[in-house]
Amino acid sequence: MLSMRVLCSAAFLACSLISLMAWGQPLPPTDGDAAKAHELYLEGFDAWQKGDTQEACAKFQASRKIKQSTGNTLNMARCHEQAGEWASARRVYLEAAHLAELDNAPERTQVAQEMAAKLDSRICWIVVTAPSEATVVIDGAVVTLTNGSARVAVDPGERLLNATGAKVESKTETANCPGDRGSEHPFTVAARSPATPGPVASPPPPAPASLAAQPVTDDSGGMHSSWLTAGLVTLGVGVIGVVVGGVMGAQALSDRDDAKELCKGDDEQGYECLTATEAGQRGSELVASAEDKALGSSLGFGLGGALMASGATMIIIAKVLGAEEPPVRGWIAPARSGSAGGLTVVGQF
Repeated sequence: MLSMRVLCSAAFLACSLISLMAWGQPLPPTDGDAAKAHELYLEGFDAWQKGDTQEACAKFQASRKIKQSTGNTLNMARCHEQAGEWASARRVYLEAAHLAELDNAPERTQVAQEMAAKLDSRICWIVVTAPSEATVVIDGAVVTLTNGSARVAVDPGERLLNATGAKVESKTETANCPGDRGSEHPFTVAARSPATPGPVASPPPPAPASLAAQPVTDDSGGMHSSWLTAGLVTLGVGVIGVVVGGVMGAQALSDRDDAKELCKGDDEQGYECLTATEAGQRGSELVASAEDKALGSSLGFGLGGALMASGATMIIIAKVLGAEEPPVRGWIAPARSGSAGGLTVVGQF
């Protein structure tokens, strides 16, 4: 069983929704509104009898805003006709005929239709022909196209016509509608044609025989390839220098360690070897060898690093200039002969 509180809450919610739905709909005229609309209509009719057309038309318009009826609509159409607004008068006459038909008043229906028909000879018509994708606007009002065409009645004066659309040629023009006679103004909007290809360029004339027989060379391409080749060679030599520096450094460390066992001293103070003995003489040779190899290692690292940087720079320049890379092959292998060691580099750059 549901509690009383739940039932009350559900009922309150339902009532609130119904109230909101009712509030969102336009309210029909009440008896008071109908009375006010009829009062304004009588005031307008009285002003019309007295010849005050401007006051009469204002009363009829105010009456129609409250509640439309056959009477105030017919008289509003007469106001448009009095002002020479033939298209507006015809439209409102037809509205009055529709209201009279709803009121089951055939006599008034016939009168309104006859009054609208009498204005046909004075109407200015804008005859629109446009693709279905076009948006046609006349004096700010969008025109409804039926099968790409429309016939719109407009009041006399200068009328602004405009057409836009993604698949149509945009168009804007002005139509001058006379007030003393009927007329038709065609407004044709063309579809946007697809882009047409441009003219095909004719091939250049053949070169003279004296020139055609000579091969054409591309100096810039050779320059690009030269930069790339020089960069690869320089980079390869730099790599070799760094590898040789590493090997000599390792040998220098090995000789220094052997000299420590035969001589006295350290890396900061130096080593003292007794050359009077065979061991001391051997130690002196190791110390001298270690110093030479250490120097060679430093030179190898320094020069190799500089060459690698230069080679990389040349390769980058060649890349910027658009050179094609030639095939590069290379091998580095250890080599040993007797007590000496080193590296063998074989390659194609």
